[in-house]
Amino acid sequence: MVKSVGVLSVSIDLSDNEIAERWIAERKDSTHRQLQGGFRSLNKLCNEDPARALQIIELIANKDSSDPVIEVLAAGPLENLLVKHGSAVIDRIEQLANENPVFRMLMGGVWQRETDSDVWERVVAVRTKAW
Repeated sequence: MVKSVGVLSVSIDLSDNEIAERWIAERKDSTHRQLQGGFRSLNKLCNEDPARALQIIELIANKDSSDPVIEVLAAGPLENLLVKHGSAVIDRIEQLANENPVFRMLMGGVWQRETDSDVWERVVAVRTKAW
């Protein structure tokens, strides 16, 4: 499915891996941001398909745990996912953080914003430290 967003279109028919690769490439080189659609695709999925969005966030973190990628991934898609769908994804997030040190570290870059307090307590309990 391709949906228009302004003059750009967002494809959520891309595979999870394609979205992850594009998101990373766009983060590393902003000149490609409007051409590849990784940011927009993941943001759309954070709104409409939280389980799939979380899978892609995990893929991105595992593919590239460099500071520029992790910082934006935590403060952007992961934080937005917790605000919008925290109660639906927190069980899986806890599981990922307990199994994967990279994901646990990623959790440290998330701020509470409008995340439900019950969900936020679980985030704080599972992450290593805030950064």
